[in-house]
Amino acid sequence: MRALSVGLLAVLLSLPHSRAAAQPLCTGDCNGNRAVTVNEVLTLLNMALGSTATCAVNAEESGDVTIDKILTAVNNALYGCPNSRDWSAFVAQAKDAQCAESRNDLYVIDEALVFWVKEGNCPDASYGYVLYSYTPDDVVCAQYDSIAGPNEFCNDSSYRQFFDAIVEGRDLQDLGLGSDYAVRRPSLTPPPPTPTPTPCDSGPGIQGGVVAGAIIACQSEDGSVTGTTTSSDTGVYRLSLPVGRYRCQVSHPGYGTYSTDPGFVVVTGSCFSTANFFLFPLTPTTPTPMPTPVSPSTLERSICLGSCPAYTVSVDASGLVQYDGTRCVAVYGHQESSLSQQRLGDLVAAFQDVDFFALQDVYRSDDGSGCAPGFFDGTVVAITLRMSGMAKTVKDWHGCNPQEVATKLDVFERRVDEILGTAQWVPCGTGAQEYPDYSRCHGNPGCQ
Repeated sequence: MRALSVGLLAVLLSLPHSRAAAQPLCTGDCNGNRAVTVNEVLTLLNMALGSTATCAVNAEESGDVTIDKILTAVNNALYGCPNSRDWSAFVAQAKDAQCAESRNDLYVIDEALVFWVKEGNCPDASYGYVLYSYTPDDVVCAQYDSIAGPNEFCNDSSYRQFFDAIVEGRDLQDLGLGSDYAVRRPSLTPPPPTPTPTPCDSGPGIQGGVVAGAIIACQSEDGSVTGTTTSSDTGVYRLSLPVGRYRCQVSHPGYGTYSTDPGFVVVTGSCFSTANFFLFPLTPTTPTPMPTPVSPSTLERSICLGSCPAYTVSVDASGLVQYDGTRCVAVYGHQESSLSQQRLGDLVAAFQDVDFFALQDVYRSDDGSGCAPGFFDGTVVAITLRMSGMAKTVKDWHGCNPQEVATKLDVFERRVDEILGTAQWVPCGTGAQEYPDYSRCHGNPGCQ
């Protein structure tokens, strides 16, 4: 029986391809590895001859093993299973085609057949429609123009009706075959090669001691892209990011954290950019360096048509807080208090959390800032920050919509008030665990 099976196999390898349409499974693949071996073809042959052997993963075990199934298994052994075949030979043939100025399209049908549509301006070769099976040499049917006139043939007459149908439907995406067939078009244009960036000319730079194991984290300006990496034993890092502006932060347990904020690292995409970050070692007697405001940074709330409190409060780098109340407050005139270095750090963090230097200068309904008209008798809050040689003022006209803009600014303003301790002078609307509601002070005796 074994010798008979081998003899049959030798005969089958010389037969033409199967006429059967593409199979959803890989016929002959008995172990599910998306490949068909000679032994697996022999298994099908033995099953056809009455053997009790089975091919467990395919439909063969639920029906008779036919000659079509055996031929399909042989072709799968020779050319690969559906969905794993290489169609590059057809793509290369189409790319090199002549007389295809008007149209040059390939269609893969059920990952088993290839239909080529070629149309051009050559007088004796103005069109050509060819259906292939496994290789460009396996022509199933063809219809084309020639010097002798139109020509048409099918090497396998069982495909005649199928071929006529796809020629008729060649202008449709599915070739008129409908949902019973899977049709796709492989691209004839290879993807552009990924350019290899070259180092930018970054100048001599500054050489210092290297820091291994530092964590470099960068985020795009709009927050949509992030990237993180760690420096090598030689202090070198590499981070691939799309073109854009990024804020980066570098941290290490033994060093103070470095941040580019409010500045940016710019990625151009044309070359490697070098960004040197400098970390300062920490010692038990040296606190972590922390930026602090310089004299003075201020928050000012203006009057409104109701009973809004009006006051100005400022803080300098030493922690000196100066308050001046002018209307609808519990304490009028000038008052002073102080902040600890930790609370100064909390204040800096509040400005960093809201990305203060990226805010608009003015938020009101009539300046194009995106605020729709709400009401116009609210207070105006002006906050000025002076830090690291930079100064910025943001004015927020209360009563401005949309709500998410107003909420973001209001929460930030209340946090600044809470850190500066203005509740001791403007105590209206206080709550045990909440920031005072400074925008509602109706009935405050200070307004009488």
